[in-house]
Amino acid sequence: MTDTAKSVILSRLADEGFSGSYGALLFMTVLVGTDAETLKPESEEERHEWRGHLYGLRSALVCVVMYEAGVGPEDAAGIVQRHLEDAAWDLGRNRPDRSE
Repeated sequence: MTDTAKSVILSRLADEGFSGSYGALLFMTVLVGTDAETLKPESEEERHEWRGHLYGLRSALVCVVMYEAGVGPEDAAGIVQRHLEDAAWDLGRNRPDRSE
């Protein structure tokens, strides 16, 4: 049986000691993307709203990593960025942008 990208991502995260909840949130974040422009906002207000949502997703991921891995904010942000990049690669997407 062939593994799906999602199962590969979740398995890798589990191997690193992260919860399935973190994996699901990370997977959803990669599916949605990290750049509001890719969501094709119809107005500046909508663009601003999407940026806030995407920032919130990333912040939630950082908080979960801080809790689950017992690391500080900077280390957690680096871990999340690596996980986002790896998951984007697994899904055949471009690397998430590094701007925040």
